[in-house]
Amino acid sequence: DDIQPPQPHSNEPYFTTWLTQQLVDRYGPGAVFAGGLDVTTTLDPDLQAAAEQAIAGRLGAIGPAASLVAIENKTGEVKAMVGGPDYQERPFNLATNGHRQPGSSFKPFILVRALADGMSPDATFTSQPKEFPVPGSVSEKFVVNNYEDSYSGVASLWSATANSDNSVYAEVGLKVGTKRVARLANRMGIKTEISTNPAMTLGGLREGVTPLELAYAYSTIANKGRRV
Repeated sequence: DDIQPPQPHSNEPYFTTWLTQQLVDRYGPGAVFAGGLDVTTTLDPDLQAAAEQAIAGRLGAIGPAASLVAIENKTGEVKAMVGGPDYQERPFNLATNGHRQPGSSFKPFILVRALADGMSPDATFTSQPKEFPVPGSVSEKFVVNNYEDSYSGVASLWSATANSDNSVYAEVGLKVGTKRVARLANRMGIKTEISTNPAMTLGGLREGVTPLELAYAYSTIANKGRRV
């Protein structure tokens, strides 16, 4: 907090500092900071304003620090980026560098892996409290419960997706293989190395993912499996 970093001359400093680093990585600091570059960005001012308002209107000063990334699916262009509440006070960009636990937002990677393996959306599973053995441990168990202990008894893959059923998704994730799920998530656009412990089936990772890479991986789903 005692360090005063240089303040970029920008209305959207989280985005422009992220962009500047990409330019430095590609062209070197001399070309970037000596002047002369004409850079066209992908940021949409209207969408950026809407993104900032979406966070301020719901969380404002009372909620946790939040970030938001909006991507044009067909092109992969970042149209809006909120990296934090105030760049001058907190220049750390949560959108690009904030590794957080994805939780249930990781479940679509298990779903894609299962569907690619030929599992039917109508395949049924028991929805109940479950315990699974932890590989490499004699006594440790991976205990799985649903939110507020709500269970349906029997659930299809599609209903378990609609209801974000932990019980079913933990079983499906372990069935298709955590290492295979991790590899698929990386292929879809997650750059962070994904841990393969049983808890990863519910988004409990040793190292979390950033909002940017998660949104990018989701865009692969929107593009019907093609990573742009």
